[in-house]
Amino acid sequence: MRTRRKFTGEFKSRVVLEVLSEEKTLAEACREYKLTAQTVKEWRAQFLASAPQLFQKSGSESEDEDGIGQFVGKGLYEASHVVDWVRTAPDGLNYALSQSYDVMILDIIL
Repeated sequence: MRTRRKFTGEFKSRVVLEVLSEEKTLAEACREYKLTAQTVKEWRAQFLASAPQLFQKSGSESEDEDGIGQFVGKGLYEASHVVDWVRTAPDGLNYALSQSYDVMILDIIL
């Protein structure tokens, strides 16, 4: 009887981010990590289903935003992406105008 492998949340997030960012195809990620497509699809569904909770407001908005930024930044960094994170709109605009980005994530407060 084969023992069931256990994966950390960090590992699952890294695999999902690699697939979502198209750094790897689903098939490539499955081959590299010896996973089934169904497993990665389930992790992706869980990841996407829980993502809105990251943006719900609770106690301290600044503290929440820091936590969200750190979580997303860490996941992207672990997936070998360069991450620049700024706190203010003017700083964000300066970065956007002075550098070239493949993807930019903006948090707009209405």
